[in-house]
Amino acid sequence: MKRLVLALVAVLFVSPAAHAETYAEGMAAFSQRQYQAAIMIWTPLAEGGHVSAMFNLGRMYDHGIGVVEDNVVAVAWYQQAAERNFAPAMVHYGLALIEGVHVEENWTLAVACIQRAAEGGDPDAQFEMGKIYRDGVVLARDYVESVRWYRAAAEQGHTRAQYRMGFMYGSGYGVPQDFVQAYYFYGLAAERMTISASAQLQLTEYMSIDEISTAEALLNGTPNFASNE
Repeated sequence: MKRLVLALVAVLFVSPAAHAETYAEGMAAFSQRQYQAAIMIWTPLAEGGHVSAMFNLGRMYDHGIGVVEDNVVAVAWYQQAAERNFAPAMVHYGLALIEGVHVEENWTLAVACIQRAAEGGDPDAQFEMGKIYRDGVVLARDYVESVRWYRAAAEQGHTRAQYRMGFMYGSGYGVPQDFVQAYYFYGLAAERMTISASAQLQLTEYMSIDEISTAEALLNGTPNFASNE
């Protein structure tokens, strides 16, 4: 629930100026767990083309917050916002198209949707592109491309992407194996991901004291993301 609230709060700052006060009233109602009130405020805004309201309604129907869970309605709201190039909705709609649940499966459209958001700088979309290239199901597996997208998201502070970069460097997928960089990226995510902290600790079994010192210096200093060139 906390993550959902944070996600909704985040989109407030990219909402159009029009209806801003009314939209903010919906945010206030949601934060006070007055979910029905938030829905009543956001629904007419969404019907009028307000993309943040569309996305928020999609999230609420997706998770059954204040309404009976209805994934079909959720995907419909995601689609409408995605068609207006709203990055968070493009990611959710793209993932729905990949899974083919509550909407007809369409991998080509899914990739186009997510990649457009990723190229626009959305870290969640960049992370998903990294996964797509890593998994090799929707697109041919390409670890170099996977690292490129994970890195882009990691540099924006995306925790799961930082963890994945640690794994890629530790395993040598898409980049030369480099335990210093693996330790560094695991360390970036460690405070927010227990699994990343554990991976970082396990990695020290294969590192020299000098390597650990170098990695710690990176963590304690200015970010120094390794080049893949």
